[in-house]
Amino acid sequence: MKIGVISDTHLRDLDSQLIDIYHEYFSDVDMIIHAGDLVSTEIVDFLSQKPLHVVQGNMDGLDIKERFPKKRIVEVGGFRLGLIHGWGSPFGIEGRIKSEFNDVNVII
Repeated sequence: MKIGVISDTHLRDLDSQLIDIYHEYFSDVDMIIHAGDLVSTEIVDFLSQKPLHVVQGNMDGLDIKERFPKKRIVEVGGFRLGLIHGWGSPFGIEGRIKSEFNDVNVII
């Protein structure tokens, strides 16, 4: 299985650059993970051409935050992937994120 991972698109509208990135890097993936800060549901709709797993980011509005959790676990091919956006100062972020998950193989 091939998984495409993206985060921090920060787009209010779908643009040609994201479309080009999708065609170059995501057209042959089996699943897409977006790790937050989509900003627009239009981006969700576009990326939903493939199975899509999303978590909210700190810059996402209420429309995104009502649809997607702050963190989640996705099971793929016997692996448990922890998805979270991250927050706060970069100092100590690794420890904060690790403390959010138990029993995962990968944190994105």
